[in-house]
Amino acid sequence: VGGAPIEGAKFHVTYTSNGGASGAPATYDFGELYTNSNGEIPLHETGVRLYPGEYTVTEVAPAPGFQMREPTTQTVHINGSESRSVTFYNAPLNAIIVEKYDSVTGQAVPGATFRLRYLSGTSGTGGTVIGEQTTGPSGSAIWTGLEAGTYVVEEIRAPEGYSIVQSSQTVHLAASGEQSVITVSFENSPDGGLLIRKIDAKTRRPMAGIEFLVTDSRGAFIGTGNGKFITDSNGSILIGNVTPGTTLVVRETQTLPGYILDTTPQTCVIQEGKTTTLEFRNEPDGTIIIYKKDAVTGAALAGVQFTVTRGNGELVAIADGMISSNGIYYTDDNGQIILSGMEPDTYVITETATISGYILDRTPHTIAVTAGDTQTLTITNQPKGGLLIRKYDRVTRTALAGAEFRIITADSSLSVDNEGLTSATNLYVTDEDGQIVLNNLTPGAYIITETKAPDGYSLDSEAQTIVVRSGRTETVSFYDSPLAMLQILKRDAVSGQPLADAEFTVTTADGTRIGENNGIFVTDEDGTATVTN
Repeated sequence: VGGAPIEGAKFHVTYTSNGGASGAPATYDFGELYTNSNGEIPLHETGVRLYPGEYTVTEVAPAPGFQMREPTTQTVHINGSESRSVTFYNAPLNAIIVEKYDSVTGQAVPGATFRLRYLSGTSGTGGTVIGEQTTGPSGSAIWTGLEAGTYVVEEIRAPEGYSIVQSSQTVHLAASGEQSVITVSFENSPDGGLLIRKIDAKTRRPMAGIEFLVTDSRGAFIGTGNGKFITDSNGSILIGNVTPGTTLVVRETQTLPGYILDTTPQTCVIQEGKTTTLEFRNEPDGTIIIYKKDAVTGAALAGVQFTVTRGNGELVAIADGMISSNGIYYTDDNGQIILSGMEPDTYVITETATISGYILDRTPHTIAVTAGDTQTLTITNQPKGGLLIRKYDRVTRTALAGAEFRIITADSSLSVDNEGLTSATNLYVTDEDGQIVLNNLTPGAYIITETKAPDGYSLDSEAQTIVVRSGRTETVSFYDSPLAMLQILKRDAVSGQPLADAEFTVTTADGTRIGENNGIFVTDEDGTATVTN
């Protein structure tokens, strides 16, 4: 009548092979089996292997309070890897059937618990409790085998997500001698729900991990966590099973780094069977992106140091995970510094150290940041220049080592920038290749003067001025003339072998001695003494 499951009906099942299954017995008797609380006998759970073939199912006896209906025997054929079901119906005897429905959708509601009480006579209160039943999957519950009289059916517990609308009904089974079956219907009001959605105000992307406090209008906490709820990976909080008519107050209590907390609470009234949605939006804090580039090539420069402060001079110590106790940040491999989560304010960005080969830009840059705003700042560094000094023999054009030069800036400063590689006196000497190489010079004019010639050469005293340009190496050449030379050879008159340590005095025609040793020259191991002028 009500479609409710019946527990305790007795069945007999036999199997007959169709000869198509290897190893299957010709017949098998499963014996007597009883339906469970779901009104079912899952034959595959008996532990007996189910072979393809024919199964004969016979209802032997109904459950107490019911009578069998035809057909009482059914036959079913099962092929390999196939599942089948067989349904039998019983008619209740002197029964009260409860049907439970959703008041909004009209769908059957399982899980509602009812109590049946018998009243002696047709009126009165109290009565004898017959028992309790819970509606099954079809939304029905049934009492059978009842004697004539008056009964009270009362709902004592609604399923989760529902509220009781009508708590009880009174019914009467007549004593006419005929079987009497009465069906009573109850409705449950589905509880309402609240969906809290949290999104980024700019991108509208969901935000996980945002904390909310939910109370009712009296301030009582909702849920089991003292009213605390946190958005999931979809940026959502779903609160179900709220009694219709309840007023909920929702407040955002904690947001993510880089976002501004939404301090405005929102209120809603829960409606029957509906889920109310409240959407909260977080404005992201501002972002500053600093780009550092080579002024000539536009290449990104990594490792350049910047100091970031607020307009009042306060150091910016934390910016969306980037931590700097002294407000110092460095450009990454892409020549960038990305400072997210910047509160709306005015900020000052100053380059405080650059990398080798570049000129420091000390100009402070001021930026105003608003909520959700991204400000970019591009700062270029001029690459330093280089200077190559070459020294040659004026006659042979061969390179000359040992020539000394003094290099100063055009304003006569002795501070030539070579990043710590400069001479304290700004004096430099040509190497074995006849060169002086100075890198990382600040662009500008430089004066180069030869202060000492190599041995055997006359000094080129004329200074040269050269302009060093950004990112380029400038070359300047000097030429020294060789001095006049007298070579004295001392030999053994017989063997012709060179004689060392022979001493000679050399003077000019007027008797003036030549050289640093008062005109005295001594032959070396090759028997040679060289006099230059």
